[in-house]
Amino acid sequence: MTSNAEASQDTADFETALAQALGAQILDEAHVLSFDMETRSLVSASEPTIFLLELSEDALGVHDFDSLIASPGQTSDDLWNRAVAGTGPVWSGSFTASRSGSSHPMQMRSVVSVCPDGSLRLSVVGEPTCAAPPATQKASAEVDSALASLRYDAEGHIQQVSAPMCTLLGQTPEDLIGQHMRRQVDAEFGRGTAWAEAWAGLLRGERTVLDIPHRHSGHGTVWTRSHLLPLTDAEGGFAGALEIATDITRDRRDLDRMRARQAALDSRLAIAEFRTDGTILEASGGFCKLLGLARADLDGASHKTLMPAEFTGSRRYDDFWDRLSRGEPVSGLFRHEGPDGRIVWLSSCYMPQAAAETGEVQSVLFVGHDMTEARKAETAAEGRLDALDRAMMVAEYDSAGRILSANGMLLDRMGHRIEDIRGSSHGLFLEKGRDKDGTEARFWEDLRDNGGFSGEIMWVDADGREVWLHTVYHPVADPEGHSDRIIQIAVDITDTKRLMLDLDGKWKAALNNQAVVEFDSDGKILQANEGFLRLVGHSLREVRGQSHSSFCHGDDIRSPAYTDFWMALRKGEAQSGRYRHVARFDRDLFMLAHYTPLTDFRGEVDRVVMCGYDISSQVALERATAARAQALTAELGGLHEVNDMLRGDADLLARTNEKLQDSARNGDRLLDGALSEMRTAREAADKVTEIVDLVGDIAVQTNLLAFNAAIEAARAGEHGAGFSIVADEVRKLAERNGEAAREISRHIERANDSILRSADGTEQTIERIRAIGSMAEEAIGGLTQVVAHAGVGEAAAATLARLAEELGQAAGPNGQ
Repeated sequence: MTSNAEASQDTADFETALAQALGAQILDEAHVLSFDMETRSLVSASEPTIFLLELSEDALGVHDFDSLIASPGQTSDDLWNRAVAGTGPVWSGSFTASRSGSSHPMQMRSVVSVCPDGSLRLSVVGEPTCAAPPATQKASAEVDSALASLRYDAEGHIQQVSAPMCTLLGQTPEDLIGQHMRRQVDAEFGRGTAWAEAWAGLLRGERTVLDIPHRHSGHGTVWTRSHLLPLTDAEGGFAGALEIATDITRDRRDLDRMRARQAALDSRLAIAEFRTDGTILEASGGFCKLLGLARADLDGASHKTLMPAEFTGSRRYDDFWDRLSRGEPVSGLFRHEGPDGRIVWLSSCYMPQAAAETGEVQSVLFVGHDMTEARKAETAAEGRLDALDRAMMVAEYDSAGRILSANGMLLDRMGHRIEDIRGSSHGLFLEKGRDKDGTEARFWEDLRDNGGFSGEIMWVDADGREVWLHTVYHPVADPEGHSDRIIQIAVDITDTKRLMLDLDGKWKAALNNQAVVEFDSDGKILQANEGFLRLVGHSLREVRGQSHSSFCHGDDIRSPAYTDFWMALRKGEAQSGRYRHVARFDRDLFMLAHYTPLTDFRGEVDRVVMCGYDISSQVALERATAARAQALTAELGGLHEVNDMLRGDADLLARTNEKLQDSARNGDRLLDGALSEMRTAREAADKVTEIVDLVGDIAVQTNLLAFNAAIEAARAGEHGAGFSIVADEVRKLAERNGEAAREISRHIERANDSILRSADGTEQTIERIRAIGSMAEEAIGGLTQVVAHAGVGEAAAATLARLAEELGQAAGPNGQ
């Protein structure tokens, strides 16, 4: 137990120790910023301020009064003037962190001081608004209420605690007093060397500043930056320690976040520092990893070795370092090359670091972000865009539909120049009147509302010709997400459109004359066109859902061929042929059809489409042809018999003709002999006639002589009587010879006439025999032709019968 006197003494000692330590703590813990009066740039800062505002001791000069200090309702110039003039001892404002931009409320006061070199500085001292400024004139209860403090005995037990410390730790004095200090800090920290070394220094009378993780009753850990002051008794021995703590939990968390950010930046960014000659001073792990460098490679490594030779050997590289040497930052996308030959594109920022006193550039800080993949993607995108620009029509519009730009392919196809159409409305490409009836305005309104358009449109070129395009209109958003531009990409499909329209017309015409049915993979009807419905005599409502087999004959359905037919379709094999169906009222319907399987995205057959047309009349014709062929075959048998009889008669007639020809030839020879004899007889008769004529002439002469003798006898008288008798007898004999000669002449003439008539008859007979032979030959030839024609007819009939049989077979089972 402690007596009241002892407690009173302890309180006095505690307050005295606080007063002794207060000045040092203000100097060590106050937030102080000192600025050059001419440039407003930061010259120096206290350690807590450097930590709080995320400053770098080596680069204080890059910050200024305007970026670090702010006050509500006042401009930087007004606040600077107020600080310099010293109007108002204390004002409210905030310190702004340089990296995170976090704001720290402060109660600030300013002091203008003269440096040994004669320059003026403005120092701003800030105190966090959560704690009142401590009194420095005496150790009193005001100090106790302003500082978080703990007093330990020589063994480390808590003897006294201030109210702010209780608030900071979330505990009451009763909870803390008597506890050992290790019970109030993080267990690992309490067992660590930092705390042991700090306590050992206190035993030696040394003051220590230490960041301590205190335990909080409800919020885990509270970090404090604590000044540990040794306390001595009257003899100067170690009597305990005083801890004056400042809450740095937020700063510690900020530091942890900064470290995490730094680690994240290091993993995502390449950070390095170069001398002005390009030698690498320091590089982050991210820098080394990106460029394939080991830490050992950094010694003596130069910026030039990491850049392409075409850049380092150019004037641009010298200008690059000249700008940095003048203190000008340089940024851009740079290509780097690692020692292993890798190519790395970095979005880089080179920031010169100048000395605060002289302003001379001492080093260059490099921060880069890996853009290799983005560069590759950009290059690929540029290639795609270039190919797109060469292969497709591209145009750019503002949100109102006014033309901003167009590529050469679009301009050439539409027959315009960009100078003539830039700023014109999109309606320039449309049919006259369409841009005035509100259609064009609705199009652009729908395009903005629906986020784009894709489809076919028709334009009109400069000469008034139709141009069909398959196009995409795509809105391009600005950084705020508003669509301020529209990109159009189009392909000229005019020729294809015309061809498709032509094919569509032909297809529709074909569909009007064909039956088209769509089945599922089980053979159930999904859809059918009017051509099929008209053929089967049903409506779509009646046939939808019906099976394919409901339109087939029972014999066909039960056949293996029908099963194989659908198995092949389900395998994706198309089927074509002549098929027999059953229409309404059991009417036979024959179709020449093609079944085409359609597959889904997995390659499985899910639909079958049939296209066909009616061949029932053709099948009927084939059946009639087959029947006629059978009848013709029967008639052909009779024709064979007649032909055989004709051949027999022709052979008989040929033989008879041969005999007749032989007889005619023999008769011809005999008649020729008789005719020759007749000619000989006629010649002999002619000679006899000549002799008779001679005898006649002799008779005439004799008669004349007898007449002359009679005359002479008459003259002689009686002497001439005997001579007269003789002359008369001679005369009579001459007359009888003449008469005989004339008779012989008449008989010879009659015989001659008979011979002539016989010769003429013989000649006529010979001519008739010859004519009969010619007629017989002609008859034989005609009969031969009849036989030949009969053979040709028989062959033609056989051919016709075979064709009819083939037609009947072509009809197949379905054509029966």
